[in-house]
Amino acid sequence: MARAGGSSYETKAMRARHRAFFFVPVLLAFTSLGASAKGWRTVDDFGPADADAEACGIATDASGGLYVVGVANDHAVVRYSFDAGSNWITRDNFTLPPQTPGAGPSAYNAVTVDAQGAVYAGGCSGDHWIIRRSADQGVTWRTVDDYYRPMIPPWQPGTNGVVYSLASDPQGRVYALGLMRPTGPSYNYWWIRGGGIGGANWTTRLLLFSGYGSPAQLACAGDNLFASGSYDMDPSRGLILESPDRGASWTTNFTVADDLPRALAANAAGNVYAAGRRWLANSAQWVVRRWTTNWTILDSGGNAPLLLTPEALAVDAAGNALVVGSAGLNWFTRQYSTAAGEWSTTDLFAYSTNGWSESRGAVTTLSGDVYVAGSGTADSGCRRWLVRKKAAPPRLRIAVAVAGAALSWETGDPDWELQWTDSVADGNWQSYTGLVTSVGWLRTAACDPTPGPRFFRLRNAAGP
Repeated sequence: MARAGGSSYETKAMRARHRAFFFVPVLLAFTSLGASAKGWRTVDDFGPADADAEACGIATDASGGLYVVGVANDHAVVRYSFDAGSNWITRDNFTLPPQTPGAGPSAYNAVTVDAQGAVYAGGCSGDHWIIRRSADQGVTWRTVDDYYRPMIPPWQPGTNGVVYSLASDPQGRVYALGLMRPTGPSYNYWWIRGGGIGGANWTTRLLLFSGYGSPAQLACAGDNLFASGSYDMDPSRGLILESPDRGASWTTNFTVADDLPRALAANAAGNVYAAGRRWLANSAQWVVRRWTTNWTILDSGGNAPLLLTPEALAVDAAGNALVVGSAGLNWFTRQYSTAAGEWSTTDLFAYSTNGWSESRGAVTTLSGDVYVAGSGTADSGCRRWLVRKKAAPPRLRIAVAVAGAALSWETGDPDWELQWTDSVADGNWQSYTGLVTSVGWLRTAACDPTPGPRFFRLRNAAGP
């Protein structure tokens, strides 16, 4: 947490096998045989030389652009990819001028995209609560909320804060949740501020004393606003608040002792999901819940180590869920597939043998690709900014003509291999050895006419 008059800051880090498609000469058809349980790869490994970097949040826009926010060498950084993670550009590298009262090291913790496509990044710069906005895919930025009040002795305490989470409602209003702590010896407060459409006119919507507890995340389910975190009552209690009126009033939606929901998300269907830890005797249990009219447990981890910690959630309209966090010293990703009707741990990742790795942000794109942002310790001891991706199985398109067939598919993942067979029954699939042309993400291949049917599929070579 940034302290008034100091130079510290706080980021979140401080606290089925293959898909196949086939055709016969008179019929064009698509089918899928499930998705591989493997296939994760690192698509961004970033950091200044001999300095720490950590990715803390991730979001996507309607065109598939990716925005990852975090901290690198004490600057608040936004990195952007326009091509599904193949290339990354640093689009914001922010810190307040050193002569600014209350200025200091900077960090972004959260990012969201509003209904109009504008991007918001939130965090802190020294003692300043900071929210910045870009209306041109991150090319230019302006600060829309900078809240800081210096201490004026002896009676007026200062105010310092940090944004932890951002959310946007269907109309494009943006809300921020974070931590506020008055200058001097003091306790924590949940702090929620909201801005109008376009990022203007930010006002405080909630200031809640939480003792040693801390706010965690925000989510918008339609016009309803939810906030998660904890407050300290010995024992600590988990807390989820709900507002039906854009933060004008709040009610308690969930509160249980020793049950702390951190990650929070909502999908287009209006369902709210929460993930956290609850203590049972001398152990802790990973737990994921869904709320419609009450909370239902969807997944729990049994008696797990205390260091099994969820940090972020992403859920699509169909209910496919992605929960990320850490398991001991490892980066941890767990997913729910509505098609399979089951949960599975899909990524247990260590960047090196020299330190700990953790995932902090998650997003699912409209194409079905999933991305996770976080950090890992290199052998040098420096923290590295990391983004990992699991690509959705590509769709194979086949156009049949007298001269044969033209096949095409879009993918940036080289693990997908084109195969063919003249008989599905005998299972004699062979690798396609003809010419495959690549233009950007589009792969194309041609098949000469055959006297009988010929079947094609894309198989993930990384799968089992």
